[in-house]
Formats: sequence, structure tokens, C-alpha cells
Amino acid sequence: MSASPTWTFSPEHLYQINSVATDGAAERCVFGTSSEFSSGIFSFFCVDNCGQALWQQPLAEACTQGFFWAAISNDGAYAAGGGQYSSAQGFLKAYRGDTGEVLLDVDLPARVNQVSLSHDGALLVAVYGGTLQLYALEAGQYQLKSEVALGFNGVSYESNSAVIDQSGSAVVVSCRNYSLNNGAVFVYPVKDSRLALPSCSQFEVGVMRVAIAEGGSHWAALLHDGGVAVFSRTLPGGAFCRYTPDVANLSVGYGLALTVTAAGEVVVACGVNLNNAAPQNQGLLYLLKGDEQRGMELQWQAPLALAANPGVSIDSKGTWVTATDGKPTDESTGAESIGHFYLFDGHSGQQQWRFQTPMMNWPMVISHDGQRLYGGSDDGKLYFWQNS
Repeated sequence: MSASPTWTFSPEHLYQINSVATDGAAERCVFGTSSEFSSGIFSFFCVDNCGQALWQQPLAEACTQGFFWAAISNDGAYAAGGGQYSSAQGFLKAYRGDTGEVLLDVDLPARVNQVSLSHDGALLVAVYGGTLQLYALEAGQYQLKSEVALGFNGVSYESNSAVIDQSGSAVVVSCRNYSLNNGAVFVYPVKDSRLALPSCSQFEVGVMRVAIAEGGSHWAALLHDGGVAVFSRTLPGGAFCRYTPDVANLSVGYGLALTVTAAGEVVVACGVNLNNAAPQNQGLLYLLKGDEQRGMELQWQAPLALAANPGVSIDSKGTWVTATDGKPTDESTGAESIGHFYLFDGHSGQQQWRFQTPMMNWPMVISHDGQRLYGGSDDGKLYFWQNS
């Protein structure tokens, strides 16, 4: 099994790629370009699994960051991207997956931190600042149907991530209150294309990322201290599992993926940082398995050379797990670090391969069947592997 990519796709202008998303068969991949360090003319791209650009939609103006997150429906018919023009102005956009026709284009008062589409693309959610929005596809355009401020018992929260389940029946949101340095997970039922009253689980630390099973039966939340909480729809009232690795110098978690196998086993993979100085390993990938009856148990943990990033993904059977690493600032050089893409055996935790890039890597996704992988890098390139 080779670490060398099958192909790479290089946009004309090489900016950072913060997020990639694929349809269910991984025949199409969407991503947007961005830069944390300078302004640019950024674009949203759709590429097929042979590395050919299907379409490109540039932003209409130069901006200071560009696209932060991307999403696509299961059949590839709809896509969405969000980010910011400046520190005071965010944006949310949606597209037809086959042509790139713009179906939604709105300005928002803060950066969009995540976008997520239901399985059929009929519902779109986005979070920015302390606000969650829900849009519905009506007459070929996305219309805002519901907007809520993220708060509970008088405490307001800033969003980190939000995902909608496959059927569009629920939205899970992770939050953090920076003044109190705590966090929360909100679960909003969706009724008649609107957000209903949520349940809320509060934590003594910030909540970074959330992931939800395709059928919406389980979800997980990755915490600022490197731990994880796992929830079940059949057990309302809070997490049935709270786990924190017993390792030294554990730090913030950034990468999270969850699947429920055909046998009903819940598999959760987490990528977290370690406060180690080079040349020690500075990231950790760990995996839990179980269910709400017998609990969740640690199956394995594996080191990452550098700090873990959000590119943790897992196929539907839990056979393969991806991870990414790299740091915005390398302490030894003061510049951005190199990065790595990883593939691990989901059962044993054995590293199958590691591919190095000249700059750090954030996103990586694997197809449902585990056969196709896409990764985006700060070097501006999209990478593809055929896993066989």
C-alpha cells in the first residue's frame, strides 16, 4: 500500500485548503481556498475522482481569509461553503453540484465555522459566532428557515462546529464560552424545516468538534482537554461515555470521526495535541469502540509526529482511519511546519502509511467504502489516494 498519492490537483493560485468534502461514493470532492496570512482571490472548487476540475466559483472580491469549511450532499447534487471576507464579515454560499450555479449567497457578521448538508441536500446548517442557522431548499434556492442564538441557563456560547444528521432530523452543535472557559453540546430537533427547542449538555471545558452517525443514532463531542464524550439518542440527558487518554501533556482536540457499523458497534476516532517539544511526537490519534449497553473502551492509540488537525475520518465499517498534522508556527524555525497525511488500520491502530508535505495539512476524508481518500494542504494542493 503506497503512501504516494494517485494524483494531485493544483489550482492556478495556490492558497491554503482548510476543508474538503466528498459525496457518498467519493466521485466528487469540493473545497475552497483561503489564507490566514494575506488577502487573495479565493475560489470554491469541485473536482472529480480523476483529478479533473468540474467547476470553479471565485469569490467576487479579495478578502483576508476566504473559505473555511465545505460540504456536499450524498449524491453530489448540492454543495456549500462558508468563511469570511474579513474579521467583521463572513459569508455562506451554496451551489448546484453539477454546474456550480449559485443557490445561496449571504453575508454574515462573523466567519462561518462549519457548514453541513443533510443526505439529500434539502437542509443546510451553518454556524457563525454565537448563532446557528438552518436553510431549506425551496424552488431551487436555499431559504433561511430558522436562526437561534446559542445559550443555556443565561450562559451564551460561541460556536465551533455543527453537523446535521443524514435524515435531517437533528443538528448537533459544539460551543465554548471564552470568559468562563467552559463548553456545551446542543442537540436541536428539526421539525418542519425549523429548529425546535434543544437539549444541552454542559462541560467544564470548551467543546471543539462534533460528529454524528449517518443515521443519527449516536454523536460525539471532542473536548478542549483532549477528551471525548459519546451520546446515544436512546439515552437522553447526557453522554453515556466520557473518556480522556492517560498520557502526559495532553492538550486540545481537533480531529473527530464517528461511525456505527452494521453490527451496531459505535466507533469513535479522535486526534488531539500533545504539549511536547520536538523531536517528540506532538499529536495523538486514539480510537474507542463499544455501545451504550457495554460502554466504550479504548482500542488503541498511535502517535502523530506533529500537532493533530481536523483531518480525522473513518469509513463506514471502521476499517480505516485517516489523520493529518502540522503546525502554523514551527518553534524551531518560526515558519509554518511541514505536514503529514496518515492512514491507519482501524482494528489494530497500525500505521499503514505516512505522506509528508512541505506545509501543514488540515483536512482529509475517506469514502464510505474506504477505497478513496482526499486531503487538502496548506501548500495549496488537493491530494487523492486510491486505497487498494
